[in-house]
Amino acid sequence: RHAMGTVIDEAAARLLQRRVDDAVAAGARLRCGNRRDGALLAPTVLDGVRPEMELVFEESFGPISPVLTFDTVDEA
Repeated sequence: RHAMGTVIDEAAARLLQRRVDDAVAAGARLRCGNRRDGALLAPTVLDGVRPEMELVFEESFGPISPVLTFDTVDEA
């Protein structure tokens, strides 16, 4: 059995959820999560995320895993 805690506060959870929503609106695919109850944000995984998305270039400090793909090692 695994326990999951909240992020720092509800405002932080709303910010993280907005970043996920924005990434999805810009073409990322939500694979699981992005459910919020107050300050509790479910573990969230997205793929098709691009480096210019806020979800990538701003530290989330939350249970979010953006998956990026690259064509070459140098690009990564």
